Amino acid sequence: MWQLRVDGASNQKGAGVGVDIVTPDGTLLEQAITLSFPASNNEAEDEALLSGLCLAKELSIKKLAIYLDSQLITSQALGEYMAKHPRMILYLDKVQEVVEGVSYLHHSAGAPSRELARRCTGKLRISAGYPVQTLHPSQAP
Repeated sequence: MWQLRVDGASNQKGAGVGVDIVTPDGTLLEQAITLSFPASNNEAEDEALLSGLCLAKELSIKKLAIYLDSQLITSQALGEYMAKHPRMILYLDKVQEVVEGVSYLHHSAGAPSRELARRCTGKLRISAGYPVQTLHPSQAP
């Protein structure tokens, strides 16, 4: 089974997202995304999940084990908790739109992508050649 491991982080220097996809044969695909707009930790977590799901959909992945460390975001995606903040409702709507018609398993666990998210918030230096994308406000919900 394919695995998606995501994490988002936010601090005074900025916000970032880490996305790891592990193929059934164990190949690791990594993506780091720097958010060019202010985002709360929860919004960064949602950006991470949404970015990972969009990538999985582009790769035509039908069965995917998802690992993220935010109980709130996991519970909202599963429909166990309701989103109340207007921006969080938009993120949840977008996540549900992306996963429509695809079978996903959700797990709440420590995500190994934390280092990727930390790199994007400026806490760690990004090494040369590391794949980093910048997400601009027009791409956010």
